[in-house]
Amino acid sequence: MFGLRERVGVVLGLGVVGVCGVLASTIPPPAPAARGGAAAPQEGTLVFETIEHAFGDITDEGSIEMRFPFTNTGMHSVTIKRLHSYCGCTTPEMEKDVYAPGESGVIRVNFDPTGRHGIQVKRIMVYTDDPVLPVKTLTARGYVRAVAYLEPNVINFGVVDKGTNLSKVVYVLGENADFAVTGVEPTNAEILGAEILGSAPVDKDGVAMQRWTIRVDLLGAERSGRYAEQLKIVTNDARRPELSLNVIVRVPTELKLGWGMIRVGKLAVGDTLEEEILLKHERDVPFKITSVDSESQNLDLTFEWTEPESPDEAHTITVRGSAIKGGGAITDRVVITTDLEDEEPMTVAFRGIVADPAGGAEAKPEAEKMTEGVVEIED
Repeated sequence: MFGLRERVGVVLGLGVVGVCGVLASTIPPPAPAARGGAAAPQEGTLVFETIEHAFGDITDEGSIEMRFPFTNTGMHSVTIKRLHSYCGCTTPEMEKDVYAPGESGVIRVNFDPTGRHGIQVKRIMVYTDDPVLPVKTLTARGYVRAVAYLEPNVINFGVVDKGTNLSKVVYVLGENADFAVTGVEPTNAEILGAEILGSAPVDKDGVAMQRWTIRVDLLGAERSGRYAEQLKIVTNDARRPELSLNVIVRVPTELKLGWGMIRVGKLAVGDTLEEEILLKHERDVPFKITSVDSESQNLDLTFEWTEPESPDEAHTITVRGSAIKGGGAITDRVVITTDLEDEEPMTVAFRGIVADPAGGAEAKPEAEKMTEGVVEIED
């Protein structure tokens, strides 16, 4: 049993707890502090009804338009700075730039499926001045069923030696049961040929199509250079009467430079230079240099050259000149032409820096950055 003193202490303690409980229940809790000690942001923001539009299964015969409605749900105006699409087939448009609080608008997106087939996913970036979410991504997706197309639409023969004969196959697909390839016409019949080999029915993604096979022949290009030709394919489908196949090939030169780039370092306006360029044929075929020209912006150059005593020796071109324009990197080129009809002109790049007379040495470091890492030889 507790004594009188203990009983009094228990009663007083319970009374204090009861009073504290009453006070705690009547005093409101403190308001939560905003992050960083600042008020919650009240900027404007665009909320889209949907950020993805599925346009379903369409043919490649005509453009379609998609709509992305939105509303400014913030307390301030929002400015749409720009719209950007990663594909030229997708063109976004907006009605205006600035939208007040509570105001609605729509972004219209035009998609041109010409020349495309299969699953398509196109993204449109919306750039605004919303500080919380300044960039929003809209997506358009669906399936394009081409009435006729090529597989592949580009043939690249790569790098081949002069006179090389090669062949590759291209397929022409059309969705009509009676689809046919009626002709092929190369833009350059001297190096390209083609033959229609026949057709067969195929199933492409659940669509019945006719597939025609065409053999494309490289007929041995005799001149060095890069060729970008086309093969026009004629069909009996009025919706796609012609299809164009791009054909690419690179024939390397047999002329060889001692080096394809000359570094002249740091120059000041008025400084002179003297360099040598060596040029020979890899099979020791004799030739003459007919001209040396300068595509100059920073340097004033003159040229002298001599023919070697034998074809297995290199031609020597002496380059002399001076710096005439300062304030940046040297991007001059020297073009060498020979009497070899099967060779393209040779190019030598000049790289360096000409200091700005007004800026002095301070202009050099920034200009020097423009030439860092330039190691590619132009031939």
